[in-house]
Amino acid sequence: MLKGFANRMVAAWKNHPLITTAFIVMAVVTLFLAVRLTFSVAYWSTHRNLPVEAWMPLGYIGRSYGIPVEEMRKIAGLPPAVRDRRPVGEIAASHGEDKEQFITRIEDGIARFKTARPLENGR
Repeated sequence: MLKGFANRMVAAWKNHPLITTAFIVMAVVTLFLAVRLTFSVAYWSTHRNLPVEAWMPLGYIGRSYGIPVEEMRKIAGLPPAVRDRRPVGEIAASHGEDKEQFITRIEDGIARFKTARPLENGR
């Protein structure tokens, strides 16, 4: 069976090299994206609602809790339009806050967001 498939692919290559190349490239891209999706789903299904720690960036926390990054920036007291990928501990230090108090403020903001939109989050 595999030999028959290989023979058909060689024949297709000889008759239509451009189309066969495009097919192979798209098959590889599709396989790559399917594997990436599988790993992403597996990872985020086990990393939901993690306790906030100092090493976590706001985007990671938002993804874990199902909150948009812009909302996470508002909760942290940052401008919503500015991208900031620093960990929470660094953001707290730059604001002159204790990181534990900053984490508590973020956790309180997450709780307020979740209670304000219980049907949207559903988690």
